[in-house]
Amino acid sequence: MHEICHWIKNSVRNISNSNLAIISLATWFILNISTLILNKYIYGWDGYGTVRPLLILIASGIIAFLLNVFTFLVIKYTSPLTYTVSGNLKVVLSITISILIFKNEVNFLNAIGCGIAIIGVIWYSQIRYEASRPKS
Repeated sequence: MHEICHWIKNSVRNISNSNLAIISLATWFILNISTLILNKYIYGWDGYGTVRPLLILIASGIIAFLLNVFTFLVIKYTSPLTYTVSGNLKVVLSITISILIFKNEVNFLNAIGCGIAIIGVIWYSQIRYEASRPKS
């Protein structure tokens, strides 16, 4: 058993980023195809034929894969903290867009929370900018 654990550790350590991309795409393909098969033959769902659900699954898988690639690139060129702060800004922007488009109601506490998040993003950006400037 110890040899198997040692082999797994060495194998995982030697996987390159391109191999991880291939593994994740293969895993996505297997899981989504098995979902289509289960829905059709076990649950009796025929959907809209076989082409449309397959295209939707392929498109969603490609988008999810690209999201992971861009996430790794952002973290590589900035930092995990910057990625987290930008994620908080994304949530505030999503809330703002939902308010503008769907006329969602926002109570006072939600508005305060969004305001605090925006102030935090601005403050973090200012600190990061000052830290990156050469000292005179």
